[in-house]
Amino acid sequence: MKPSRRPTFDARLSPIAVGCALLAISASALAQQPAQSLETVQVTGIRASIESAINTKRDAVGVVEAIAPEDLGKLPDTSIADSIARLPGVAAQRSAEGRAQQLSIRGMPPDFSTTLLNGREQTNPNDSRGVEYDAYPSELINGVVIHKTPNASLMGQGISGTVNMSTVRPLSLKGHRVQVSVGHEVNSGGVGPSGDNNKLSFSYVGQLSPVVGLAFGLTRNSGASYSKETSFWDSAATFSSGQKLPFPKNLALDNRKNDWTRQGAMAVIEIKPSRDFTSIIDVYSSTTDRQSVSRKILFPDMNSGTLSNATVVGGVATSGTITNRGNDHVLQAVGSDAHDSNFAIGWSNKWRINDKSAVVLDLSKSRSTRTELVLDSNASFAGVNSPLTYNFNGGSPIFTSSFNFANATGLTLGSNWGNGWLKKPSVRDDLESVRLEYTRSFDHSVFSELTAGVNLSNRSKVLRMTEGSINPNVSAVPTLGAVAVGFENGLSIPAWNSLALVNGIYTYNDMGNQWWALNKNWSVDEEVRTVYGKLDIDTKLMGKKLRGNIGLQAVSTRQTSSGAANETVATWGNGPTCPSGVASDGGNCYAHQVSGGIKTETHSYTEVLPSLNLAMDISKDQVLRAGMGKMVARPTMRDMRANTLFECWSPAADPKSCSGNKSGSGGNTQLDPFRATTFDIGFEQYIGKRAYVGVAAFYRDLDTFIYTETVQKDLVNPAVKTTGYPLINFSSPKNGKGGRISGIELTANLPLDLISPALKNWGAYISHSDTRSAISLPNAAGGSTTKMEMPGLSRRVTNLSAYYEQGGFSARVGQRSRSDFVGEITSNEYERQNRFIRAEKIIDAQVSYEFRSGQFKGLTLMLQGNNLTNASFEQYTLNSDGSREPRAKVNFGHSYALSASYKF
Repeated sequence: MKPSRRPTFDARLSPIAVGCALLAISASALAQQPAQSLETVQVTGIRASIESAINTKRDAVGVVEAIAPEDLGKLPDTSIADSIARLPGVAAQRSAEGRAQQLSIRGMPPDFSTTLLNGREQTNPNDSRGVEYDAYPSELINGVVIHKTPNASLMGQGISGTVNMSTVRPLSLKGHRVQVSVGHEVNSGGVGPSGDNNKLSFSYVGQLSPVVGLAFGLTRNSGASYSKETSFWDSAATFSSGQKLPFPKNLALDNRKNDWTRQGAMAVIEIKPSRDFTSIIDVYSSTTDRQSVSRKILFPDMNSGTLSNATVVGGVATSGTITNRGNDHVLQAVGSDAHDSNFAIGWSNKWRINDKSAVVLDLSKSRSTRTELVLDSNASFAGVNSPLTYNFNGGSPIFTSSFNFANATGLTLGSNWGNGWLKKPSVRDDLESVRLEYTRSFDHSVFSELTAGVNLSNRSKVLRMTEGSINPNVSAVPTLGAVAVGFENGLSIPAWNSLALVNGIYTYNDMGNQWWALNKNWSVDEEVRTVYGKLDIDTKLMGKKLRGNIGLQAVSTRQTSSGAANETVATWGNGPTCPSGVASDGGNCYAHQVSGGIKTETHSYTEVLPSLNLAMDISKDQVLRAGMGKMVARPTMRDMRANTLFECWSPAADPKSCSGNKSGSGGNTQLDPFRATTFDIGFEQYIGKRAYVGVAAFYRDLDTFIYTETVQKDLVNPAVKTTGYPLINFSSPKNGKGGRISGIELTANLPLDLISPALKNWGAYISHSDTRSAISLPNAAGGSTTKMEMPGLSRRVTNLSAYYEQGGFSARVGQRSRSDFVGEITSNEYERQNRFIRAEKIIDAQVSYEFRSGQFKGLTLMLQGNNLTNASFEQYTLNSDGSREPRAKVNFGHSYALSASYKF
């Protein structure tokens, strides 16, 4: 037997090894090439953006990461989320449509970061705090800076980082710039139909006069995409014959079509009538219309059937055929029609009092809304008990059936799960703020400038939900052909559009006034008052230039929460007659019921947050950084809701047992924020203006962490003013024990001609972060394990990119990867739930050519490919023995886009 040959290239290169290699190469390049040999040349394209971002990072006094496009509209990504996700220590979670949406910075939950637009906090249309970045078209954003260390003059800063997006300032540029771009994208999951997407954008930046500048941009993306999903719920179970399923017992196979239209607009007016006064008004708006229809077939309780032709490995049946299932199947069309809007306006006025002092007055408003209609339409084939064959090899489970589900003959609306359900959730988030700031520069041996100010903000978030059952007026299903579900050669099922049945086919029974529905409605108001002061440092220490700032924030917060308090104590099987004074619905007696009573509670706290940032220029091209301070992240809006609910249902034979149900849940209006003491240190080696390598370490010591606690409470006896009832299992958020989060980040950004002239025009970029947490939370993500990691934490996050640029031609290929993490998924009940999510690697590439002379000067053609390897999005449950059970696997497919832009 011949020994196996070692491959010439191993695609599983260790990111740490690559990082160390690049660090070593850069050090060698620095030693071989003196800084004075670097020529000063005008660069454009990828290198221009890199040099601008490097300059921003180098000049900062804190630890920051930056994106600086060469020009407005030149970022190639669909949204700013894709661009930010390439920065060191940043990882993205994909949305239901497969787009990068939520961001985790330094392994912490999305709610631990804050998003600003031109320095002002932004709202979002979900039930939490984390901004949905796919609402921000990259064509309208002129730059991004992530502040990883605290800064006293930065409002609403997060524990993990503060993302500050900026729009263009037209008086900072000379002349007029107009850019028009059109593009077409095709995407496919490899199985089934392909989707497409059309893009159009326009931007203008210029000066109407020497004292008035104007910038505005418009963008529109619209199209369709498809995804395939196999999902499971509950847990793995055994057949009566003793073999165990290799996945949870309930199965759903899904084919989803997504129609998506996003429109964005940006406008900036900058007025500078004199050198002593500047006024800037900027407006940003985006609307997103999302309509999706998931065509599903569900097979519940698969272990209730008879297993035959099984392949059994270690007691687990990895393949086989299941027959004689009593609860056979349900066909579904789940439609969602959602409309999001994000709007922000700001007015900044700066008065220059004299050569050393100035005053700034800033007014802003941000608003986000979401309205959605979700309709589950059920159907089934009466009397069909179909054999189901499966094969699970640890990859994509394959399911087939001898019954032809694609033939809609005999398919009728309704099933043993009922006819279906309709939900109408809506969210509104408003934030208004005013900021007054005074700055004064002065001559001092240590301090160069004083900044002091006050920021007042009011935020209100409201979630409303109405829902109810639906009843069809006809029995036949208006099908639209058939679609393939599952992976590879799986099943085909009838397709219909449930959203088209809302008017005419279905009658809606609105149950929004029921106690269980009212409990899903809530509102939270926040009043935040921030007084701050900061001293900029500009001095020398041991002969080295030392820059930085020292500051203090005093933040006073008052939160008011309103929600329904619902209590039910009831017995069933009593018949129509109940004791005197006890309500009856004909079969159940209600000893106590409070339905929809609204309660309002408040909570206030004040935090004092010191901060210090230092940057020492060890040499012309070496910077040593340090930062420390205290930071807070306020609880999520949902956790702060005032809603409470508990139930006690008992049979008539034992009316105080609560054996039917004895549970409750609610929010916690008295939650304190997450608090953290932070430490950062970093070193950066710059190589002229074109390159740098760096290492940074961070440490976050959280004194509290909010998690969901389930305890037994005596709720029934006080409610009914008696004794004898058992304790209720009540779940609610709680400020629990904190812990430590620490990590290290390696970054190298190098034009490769520093290594060898033969590599002229080539460049490489790598960032790798390794984050560890001592915070262990009760498992809320599924499985028998008792603990889970902090949501958003991937221990390893890596970004690798290589590019080539020659004349007007440029090419780039990149991979961003993250290890397993706990993510947040919005459930069918419109609630956020934790899920274990597998590691993923997403590869994209782009090739472009810019005409720099001749009759086509200003024209750029670009070809892009995204998710080239069709990386799937996989969820799982984790058991106490370390085993994993699959929960869901989604294939979004890959996409290719061709675009043309013209700048003049």
